Amino acid sequence: MKTLALVVMGGLAFIVLAGAFELRESRRARRRLLEHKERVLHPLVQHGLRRLRSSTSRRVLHYVGLFFGFLLVFYVLMFLGQGIVTLLSSWR
Repeated sequence: MKTLALVVMGGLAFIVLAGAFELRESRRARRRLLEHKERVLHPLVQHGLRRLRSSTSRRVLHYVGLFFGFLLVFYVLMFLGQGIVTLLSSWR
């Protein structure tokens, strides 16, 4: 049970870090877009700012997928590690 709690906490920490990186990159991209807004390359391109962020439900599904992906990868690696330990202990 302690292992499950540690894995869930690791998954949540992974999600928080992924969200922080996404927030930082979206702010950086928005700043770059605002800096280059004065340049007009073509008259048909003057539609204002592009949408940089997707809808809230899409982001929530993305983070839920990241969380379950983290848990799945950990689960597979745990079984792989147990198999390696079993294989190595049978060689003795």
